[in-house]
Amino acid sequence: MRSSSRSIVVPCLVVSLGVGACTPESPSPRLVGVSPQWGYSGAETPVRVDGEHFLPRLEALGAQDIAIDGAFSLVLETSPPTALGDVNRTSDTTLAATVPPGLEPGRYDLRVTGPTGATDRLVDAFTVTDTRAATVSISTPAVRFDVREDARVELQLRDLSGGEVPASIELEVLAVTASDDPSFVVFQDGLVDQEALGPGHIRGALDSGGGADLYFTSTAVDDVALLVRGLGLNDHIEVMGPQVRFEPATIADATLQVSTDVVTAGVPVSVDIRLLD
Repeated sequence: MRSSSRSIVVPCLVVSLGVGACTPESPSPRLVGVSPQWGYSGAETPVRVDGEHFLPRLEALGAQDIAIDGAFSLVLETSPPTALGDVNRTSDTTLAATVPPGLEPGRYDLRVTGPTGATDRLVDAFTVTDTRAATVSISTPAVRFDVREDARVELQLRDLSGGEVPASIELEVLAVTASDDPSFVVFQDGLVDQEALGPGHIRGALDSGGGADLYFTSTAVDDVALLVRGLGLNDHIEVMGPQVRFEPATIADATLQVSTDVVTAGVPVSVDIRLLD
């Protein structure tokens, strides 16, 4: 088995009395992202912080004595700033830490300080929410409807474990169509304070139980799915629902009504034809 090793060159100032202490220069840490990017204010949230140059500080104390300092600190720029707990350097590009509970809901910058004192800041790195809402479940009792027939879709706010979250949050709903033309999609009222933002695009709030029944239809043959996005501090929520197909109505019967009781050969006559589903 072949093994590899990495040598560390530590430039030191050598004087006539011996070898003096010195510290090699290293790149400053750089933050890239946080996962997850949000957490509930009522509970602690373990996070992974990704970045570059999470390097320990090396100090040569003598010819064969090197001190290694791998201590990093992470702070959310709340007011006053909040230090993250259990900060652990797991690699040169990853730190593990815990966001404590009790923070005011909001969106905060994250600051890292390395063992050399070098720092970096990531703007709007972490969001603290006032609910446990992690996603929205989207369900429908059927996936095929007639054109102009109302389809019902049930929305329910849920936490990470799948439990229902009874909270009224604002969200937007967009119709994603196979035809790329959402203008055929018509929404009925279903959200609290619902308003139309454009063709196939509405905004509103879930009810106090964290749910809503949405009714919508298409005036043309098409496949339609609903994209649900949380707004404000809940913008980590983004879910695509099942695709619903709108097809021509099934003809079950037809009626004919002639405008006159007497029909003469060669003379045009008006006929009213009605198709029944």
